[in-house]
Amino acid sequence: MKKCTIGGQAVMEGVMMKSPQGIAMAVRREDGSIAKEFKPYQSKAKKGTFLGFPIVRGVVAFVESLQVGMKTITRSAELAGIEMDEEPTRFEKWLSKVFGKSVEKIVIGIAVALALVMSVGLFMLLPTLAADLIFGPEVSSAWKSLTAGVARLLIFLGYIVLVSRMKDIKRVFMYHGAEHKTIACYEADEELTPENARKHKRLHPRCGTNYLFLVMAVSILFFSAVGWSDNKLILFGSRIVLLPVVAGFSYEVLQLAAKYDNILTKIVRAPGMALQLITTKEPTDDMLEVAIASFNVAMDPQILVRESEEAAAKAQADKAAEAGEGDENAGPRRGNGRVRRKRIAPINGGWHLIMIEFSGENTIHEVRSALKGALFAAAQEEAAGQAAIMLEAVTGMDELELLLRRGERLDPIKLAELKRMTRRRLSGEPLQYILGEWEFMGLKLIMRPCALIPRQDTETVAEAALALAKERGFRTALDLCCGTGCIGISLAALGGLDVTMSDISGECVALARENAAMHGISAQFAEGDLFSALSGARFDLIVCNPPYIPSGDIESLQREVKNEPRHALDGGEDGLDFYRRISVEYQRHLNPGGALLLEIGFDQAEAVRGMFGGARVVKDLGGNDRCVIAGSRREI
Repeated sequence: MKKCTIGGQAVMEGVMMKSPQGIAMAVRREDGSIAKEFKPYQSKAKKGTFLGFPIVRGVVAFVESLQVGMKTITRSAELAGIEMDEEPTRFEKWLSKVFGKSVEKIVIGIAVALALVMSVGLFMLLPTLAADLIFGPEVSSAWKSLTAGVARLLIFLGYIVLVSRMKDIKRVFMYHGAEHKTIACYEADEELTPENARKHKRLHPRCGTNYLFLVMAVSILFFSAVGWSDNKLILFGSRIVLLPVVAGFSYEVLQLAAKYDNILTKIVRAPGMALQLITTKEPTDDMLEVAIASFNVAMDPQILVRESEEAAAKAQADKAAEAGEGDENAGPRRGNGRVRRKRIAPINGGWHLIMIEFSGENTIHEVRSALKGALFAAAQEEAAGQAAIMLEAVTGMDELELLLRRGERLDPIKLAELKRMTRRRLSGEPLQYILGEWEFMGLKLIMRPCALIPRQDTETVAEAALALAKERGFRTALDLCCGTGCIGISLAALGGLDVTMSDISGECVALARENAAMHGISAQFAEGDLFSALSGARFDLIVCNPPYIPSGDIESLQREVKNEPRHALDGGEDGLDFYRRISVEYQRHLNPGGALLLEIGFDQAEAVRGMFGGARVVKDLGGNDRCVIAGSRREI
């Protein structure tokens, strides 16, 4: 069976799929089309801190699932067209005024807290109180704990049965079934089509339903071990204090039960699998299509780029056929907003759009809609997401505040700034350079055109480096060809290593220094070609993302990539020049027992391994070869 690291959740008229790369979502719109989007996301349990420890990671996963679940459900309703167009309430306006751009986080936090309180009260404290009131002091604590546990399970099952009868919930459960069938189809190594997915069972061992049942069952064992107290404060307090332990332990049990397939794990999974007969329903082919779309985006977010380009090309062709080449003022309408476009020289067979103007009342909603239309028509990837990011950057508002204040007019100064940003984006300038900042490994970094933009692929290298450093107790590290300093800063901030950062570009060294200072990291810096400025210096760990694109392939890269510095891309005729040079020099700078980690192109593993004596290869989240690990000469 094919290994799958993707899990999901049914949402309003769609499915959310979460991969190690981020969160993908596909939703069926009222017009029958499928809306898709992707956002990078990494669990705090994956960032090399104590939050990744067994038991603790289960608690983190539980809380994060609540947060992500609420956000995606709200977002899915918006994508599906289930939007509330009425004016925000006084309470909504008050929240926005008091908390400003933090209002979304505040609201989500309150919602998560309320959900936890209600869950604890209904499924934990209420059965405990009932057992305490029914039985007197002469009844054993074990019997009371067992009775409370059984009552807890019955309340839980009753709740599930009742909500399953609601019309809207039935559709959610059908999408839940579609999610499971899609994952099962992938694990069976079959082509992802509705026809193939339909054949598979709608029950899955990694389902959250299994987890919830395990929490209920495990709580009986833990609470029985603690015993019973006549003091209500001690009785209820012990249950609440133990709940994170119960949640964390249940998570570990679920992971083991999903990983192995034997009699014991089948017994552990059986009740939760049976409960899925209620929480999942047989989906329609339309629902399977949505789930497959979400899964594909989770596996390969670049699908959105390709689809956007295809749609833009079609839109341009249709527009040319209808309006002719000379129509400068035609543009898509979204709400009351309008985009005015001006054609310039053709690029890659289509016209590039360079000027955007907004008309109407210029409300936040109108501007956002017009901006989305412009970015989509210009074949920009993730138009909706980028429009939101640009608006958030200009206004200082988050997603929820923008929604609450969508009827307000945008300040003329901010509107002018948004126009300037839009012109830059439509000219092909990467969004990261426009914003001047981006995240890597959960750390915010200053971005400038002198340095390569950090990507998810490089996070694979950083994660491998952090894991190896922890395993071997490394203390010192070199970030060679550091660029923004993203790898070195990650090693220092998340792994506690003493880091040196080096680059041939003085601008990059200055940028890395600035990023390090922003995170309070004291590091060493050097400017030079590879090891030239590091004479005599030795390190436990050397990490490098060198230029590895073959020179002849540079011009075929996406327009946005070609706007990044060529010196950070061009790896020579075959893309391997820097690996050859590093293979000759790195041993002089590596301590005994140390390691060298190199990012590579997806098709370069064998060539690079040969240079480093059969180095170990690490794959990225997409299953491509992404990193080689070589040791010191003593280990080779």
